[in-house]
Amino acid sequence: MEARLSNNPLRLAALLAAALCVPAAQAAGPVTVENALAACVDVRPGLRSTADGQLLLRADLRLKQSIGRCGCKSAIATYTSQAVLEGGHRSLLQRGSLRVRESGARTLTLASDAGLAGEGGIVLSLGCAAPD
Repeated sequence: MEARLSNNPLRLAALLAAALCVPAAQAAGPVTVENALAACVDVRPGLRSTADGQLLLRADLRLKQSIGRCGCKSAIATYTSQAVLEGGHRSLLQRGSLRVRESGARTLTLASDAGLAGEGGIVLSLGCAAPD
């Protein structure tokens, strides 16, 4: 019983430290969505996290209709993320592609190096993929 009680403060300290780290990942500036496909798909940014030095965003996509109805030539969309700098200037962080055939949660890489994102906001843009 004595050994178990002596571990409790350590466990509580570890839990407190972990809890304090989670808000830090969310403390960076907001994610603003610029969605050229808004008539076809809603993008709702969720929690940001860092894994292996990369900045990730969990986003919820809600498909309203095929993105072909929004002018896309396939079910593939592209996204870009840009850091918002002083004076409103933007710096490209990441560009990627994703299939948009159904609603659901997706994890998007916002930056290959989380340090590049800084503390300001991030603009996430979604549009049609260029035809091959």
